[in-house]
Amino acid sequence: MTNSRNDHTRQALRWIGQVSANYVTGDWDPATIADELGAAIHDSLSDDFGPVVRQLDTLRTLRALTTALEREVAAQARHAHTRGASWTQVGDALGVSKQAAHERYGS
Repeated sequence: MTNSRNDHTRQALRWIGQVSANYVTGDWDPATIADELGAAIHDSLSDDFGPVVRQLDTLRTLRALTTALEREVAAQARHAHTRGASWTQVGDALGVSKQAAHERYGS
């Protein structure tokens, strides 16, 4: 990974932190955060549509980010349920049925 790519990755991670802080303080709703995060990732990772090798690097980075986000969703779903949220509530938050939430994140 080049220094430029590392800089873009660090920039994207800083932005994710800023977006998260805005959400925690109630400044933005989840849909706005998702839109802004998607735009930031696009700007940070694909600002130089160079050779195919760069595009493949971008795909690898996005896949790694997706995997990390999926792990965090699983951890948060389990944590919410452990703290008293029903599987119906967890499912609603994730846009799936209670059965799907339980099957995917239940013990």
